[in-house]
Amino acid sequence: MTDLILDASASATGSTSTSTQSSFQENYDTFLQLLTTQLQNQNPTDPMDTNEFTQQVVSYSALEQQINTNTQLEQLIALTQSFASGNAIAYVGDIVSYEGARAQLENGRAEWDYEVSRSGVEGTIEVRDAAGQLVKTDVAEFSAGDHTYVWDGRMDNGGTAPNGAYTISVVVRDSDGAAISVNTAVTGRVDAVDFSGDLPRLVVGERTINISDVLRVEAVPAT
Repeated sequence: MTDLILDASASATGSTSTSTQSSFQENYDTFLQLLTTQLQNQNPTDPMDTNEFTQQVVSYSALEQQINTNTQLEQLIALTQSFASGNAIAYVGDIVSYEGARAQLENGRAEWDYEVSRSGVEGTIEVRDAAGQLVKTDVAEFSAGDHTYVWDGRMDNGGTAPNGAYTISVVVRDSDGAAISVNTAVTGRVDAVDFSGDLPRLVVGERTINISDVLRVEAVPAT
């Protein structure tokens, strides 16, 4: 009967809670039948060891509790995923700002946000295309605080950049020439939600981002 208990334990760890519960019930019924037969046919002068009987019953009880716990955990995970999915759908149509340096140039406009940690610094803003080529060098405000840089698509060579993805680099140095880290963020509209992974992700233009990367949300006014 010990082997029977081990078989049931293996079933509990190797299948879903529904199939495991069914397998457990079948094995438990067999266990009771074997136990009843053993009690009916035991030697009156050498009865079954009560310690062994108790251990077998306790083992099955513990296994049943484990299966019930796993079932409740699966239900909790499903509920959490459902909540996350509903929360993600609510972002569709909103304007979000998220950590990143790559933005889309559309109709002569690309926009980035950046944060400077202290004043008294100087530097430049560099914009590169998808191939990593420098297309625009500019100056912007570098006082301490949050700022926004808007690029109209005009390149250093006088031409106009085509629509597409561009990456910004904010190069800032202090009075001693030491580089200062600058955080950048991108703003865009949430077009859809991607449910292909374990957690839903937001589709913003050509990018797919985690909800945890969102820094700010702006609802689009109804027209």
